[in-house]
Amino acid sequence: MNKPETDAGAPEGGDDHTIAEREAFVGLGAEDRQHLRALRERLAPPTRHFIERFYSDVDRFEPVRALIARPEVRKRLKHAHVQYFDDLLAADFGPEYVLGRLRVGERHHQIGLDPKWYIGAYARYLSHVAPDLLPSANEEDVRALQALTRAVFMDIGLALDAYSLAERRAGTDFSAGIICTLPVAVLAVSSSLRVLHANRAAGELLQLDHAAMAGRLLLDLPALAPLKEPVTQLDISGEVPDLPLLEGPGGRWLDARLMRWERAPSPTHDSIDACALVVMLEDVTERERLRGQAEAAAARNQTIVTLAPDGIVIIDALGTIQTFNHAAEKMFGYQADEVIGKNVSMLMPSPHRENHDAYLADYHGRRGKPLGVNMGYRELMGQRKDGQVFPLELAVSEVALDDGTGFIGTLRDIEERKRTEADLQHSRRRLAEAQRIARLGNWYWNVDTGYLHWSDELYRIFGLKRHAGAPTLDTYLALLHPQDRAGVEAKLQQALDGGPLYESHHRILRSDGTVRWIHVRGEITRAMSRRAIHVVGTVQDVTERHEAQEQMRKLSSAVEQTADIVSITDHRGRIEYVNAAFESVTGYTRAEAIGRKPSMVSSGKHSHEFYVNVWETLLRGEPFREVFINRRKSGELYYEEKTITPLRNSQGEVTHFVSTGKDITERMQAQERLHFLAHYDPLTGLPNRALFMDRMERALARARRTQSNVCVMFLDMDRFKLVNDSFGHTVGDGLLRDFALRLQDTLRETDTAARFGGDEFVILLEDIKCEADAEAVAAKLLASLTHPFRLEEREFYATVSVGVCCSSQGGQGSAELLKNADAAMYRAKNQGRNRYAFFEPEMDVGVHQRLELEGALRRALDHKEFELEYQPIVDATGKVLALEALLRWRRADGVQIAPLEFIPLLEDTGLIVPVGEWVLATACQAKKGWEAAGFHELDVAVNISAAQFEGQALAATVERILGEQGVEPANVHLEITESLLMRDLPRALETMGALHALGVQLAVDDFGTGYSSLNYLKRFPIRSVKVDRTFVQDIVHDANDHAIVAAVLHMCESLGLTAVAEGVENAEQLELLRRLGCSHMQGFYFARPLAASAVLEYLQRASRGAPGAR
Repeated sequence: MNKPETDAGAPEGGDDHTIAEREAFVGLGAEDRQHLRALRERLAPPTRHFIERFYSDVDRFEPVRALIARPEVRKRLKHAHVQYFDDLLAADFGPEYVLGRLRVGERHHQIGLDPKWYIGAYARYLSHVAPDLLPSANEEDVRALQALTRAVFMDIGLALDAYSLAERRAGTDFSAGIICTLPVAVLAVSSSLRVLHANRAAGELLQLDHAAMAGRLLLDLPALAPLKEPVTQLDISGEVPDLPLLEGPGGRWLDARLMRWERAPSPTHDSIDACALVVMLEDVTERERLRGQAEAAAARNQTIVTLAPDGIVIIDALGTIQTFNHAAEKMFGYQADEVIGKNVSMLMPSPHRENHDAYLADYHGRRGKPLGVNMGYRELMGQRKDGQVFPLELAVSEVALDDGTGFIGTLRDIEERKRTEADLQHSRRRLAEAQRIARLGNWYWNVDTGYLHWSDELYRIFGLKRHAGAPTLDTYLALLHPQDRAGVEAKLQQALDGGPLYESHHRILRSDGTVRWIHVRGEITRAMSRRAIHVVGTVQDVTERHEAQEQMRKLSSAVEQTADIVSITDHRGRIEYVNAAFESVTGYTRAEAIGRKPSMVSSGKHSHEFYVNVWETLLRGEPFREVFINRRKSGELYYEEKTITPLRNSQGEVTHFVSTGKDITERMQAQERLHFLAHYDPLTGLPNRALFMDRMERALARARRTQSNVCVMFLDMDRFKLVNDSFGHTVGDGLLRDFALRLQDTLRETDTAARFGGDEFVILLEDIKCEADAEAVAAKLLASLTHPFRLEEREFYATVSVGVCCSSQGGQGSAELLKNADAAMYRAKNQGRNRYAFFEPEMDVGVHQRLELEGALRRALDHKEFELEYQPIVDATGKVLALEALLRWRRADGVQIAPLEFIPLLEDTGLIVPVGEWVLATACQAKKGWEAAGFHELDVAVNISAAQFEGQALAATVERILGEQGVEPANVHLEITESLLMRDLPRALETMGALHALGVQLAVDDFGTGYSSLNYLKRFPIRSVKVDRTFVQDIVHDANDHAIVAAVLHMCESLGLTAVAEGVENAEQLELLRRLGCSHMQGFYFARPLAASAVLEYLQRASRGAPGAR
């Protein structure tokens, strides 16, 4: 079955070996080929004439003429015959020629041409060729005719083979059709191990198209590679080997069977694609799962039996031992192989042996019908291998065995228990004797007559004097504490109803009001009917013992439940007690700790001298207090603030040590964390300003001693705020952390890099010989930033502006060096960023100006230097709808400062929050003034800063101001930039929701210049969108701006939002915006920002439609 592979779809007989055999059979050799080729040259011209004569003859036969009736078919066949004669006389009978002829024969078979047609056709070929050859009748012609005859008859053989093959394949197709319907997976395989046919069940099982499996190698199919060795063995020995389970697709298990396909040998055909092997596959996944479960259950049961602490013996219905586990071996002294197969009676002494034999005889007398599955427990005697008899407890159940019913016995050696019970009975007798000697109060009670006798000691315990008459049960019950009476009566009744004795621990209330604890015990004598006749008992006053026990219980409970770690050791340091807190903190259980030394939690963090000091202190009898660094069972370290106190006995000897402690790990970690936060930046791990300044002071001191230089570099990341605002704090923080790491990689180990806050970093370079060294460090730093930072699947490029100041050029003090480096950094930033600059003296001027402006700004609010201007927002007709409040600053000296100069300072200093509140309150006051003048429907718009929006109580502040000013929230517009909304989306949603709940109208300012996410327009309660002026100013001439504005207006219309176009400055812009459907506008074309005093005049002109309103 291991023949060379060939095309599974090609007819057989096309290999070189078979071709050679065919040529040999007809005697076709090399000389014949030469004659055929010579004949080809001679017959080339008359070939078409010959073909026409051939088809004239063929037309005389109706069956053939019907097959070639159509002109296009006849034309194609004539052309094919010309080509055929040319190929035949070319004498190249290789595989291509042979396979082509075989395929032609198969095709003729399919269309219904009988083999006789071939014979007639070839006879006509020869008869038509003969006249062209025989006239000369020379030797060469004769040989040519012989060669042609051989070639033609070889073709006849091919044609007949093709018919035979087609017939065989038809039979194969019929067999395949039957196989295809079988529910079992079946694959027919050739001797070359190629699949000839696979039924649908095989395709489903292997998860393949069953038709596409034909032609593939069997061993290449999923899961069938392990069949290689069995197939080989079957081929060699002819015997079907044991086959492994196959793991099929989807984790299913397949059972394979192989069967050789025996067929009758053919003398002329050895088809490589004939079926040689049948492979049948069965899905046995469920069978294997059940078998695995059964094996696992059997193994589990065997393990349970083997490892059970009780002896387990299984016998059959005849008493023959089948199973004898390890516990039974230990119990009886026999090994399992000594007793298995023998009768179980060998384990019993007489008479238990005879009783067991009688039971089995009775069982067989009932013909194997069990009395019940579980036959309960009983005590009997067993006999060990050495003859020793011992008591045991037996539980027997009937079970089903493979060959019938049997019994399983569970055995427990109770010899020790019996000994203990006997000792207990003896102890009770001695206790009763001791009670009598101790003159405990005793009593006697006749249950039938009610007679009750008390001893004198009992009267004393009860605090009573003897009465003239005998006491009764009611007398006793009247002494019981009210809270205990019901329980005592229940216990007494329970004892009388069948309990072994009466015993109670309860309180009595004496006539003088004192409460005593007593312990009552009574033994009940019963009649043959089990009815209680009389009771004899004792009463003992246990008040002092009870109170001592209660006190000990409280102390023990307090120690056990305290959150402090408590342990007690003996004088040698061996642990005798630990509380629950010790277990919780250390991770060791009480059982693990008892008997060990406290060193079990030692961490190795303390020196030998430390422990010497501990023992010296304790042996002097003094407490030792210190913080211990210990190790939990998990290996984790913890801090314990511990006090160890010696305990002395009455002779003054130290007998024990009591250790109490608190787990202060969190406190110590908090202190370490506070120390870290006090000196390091928590985001980057770099030193903070405080630690940097300390290191700089030390560096300057060393520099003065060694006559060296110290250099300070002040770094500010360029446009970091844009990244932070656009991509959020997560990306911003990640960029700061990665920048800090790259900064450290650039510096020496002796240098210090610190973060002062935000995007400001400072570097301290020590032992700098000249400014060139500092310049080289700055250049290296800038070069390191040419590579991008990768955050959240994006690449970010960061640049910095660096200011450099060395102690040799800018003073000797740390504050002065830092200030000068800061000034140099601003010079680098003003020069275009992403560069460094060294400090120069004239830079102080710019710094001083900024500081002066900041100082004046801090006084501006108190000195009422701020004022508001108002710019109208109109509709498409020019009607004023609202006025936007714009902040202006006019200093006391009359100089007006541009908003771009002072508003960033307001934000940097945090003054923007109180100033923003002043703006809102002032705008509301103006709104009230407009209402008083008759402009009730006019709204006011106020910008909200980042500091206000991100504050903790913006909504509460707005509500308070609106309430104080008496303005309706619906008449107030709050404008917020889109980039601000995207910094912290959850918090922004919360803040916007709170503002919306107040009733104010919310607008997105500068739309299109920031994040521009349409998602937030749906999620935020936004009323209007302000299209930034950068898109409006070129809308007439710039097609891109035109398209952007049109898209925004369409989007707002779809979302039900109002769009306000900012920066409208001419009539062309107005007209175009009107055509685009923009209904709200703002800009210089309508009005420049108006002073508060000019607003009413403007509104009155606008209401009259006066031209000057614009």
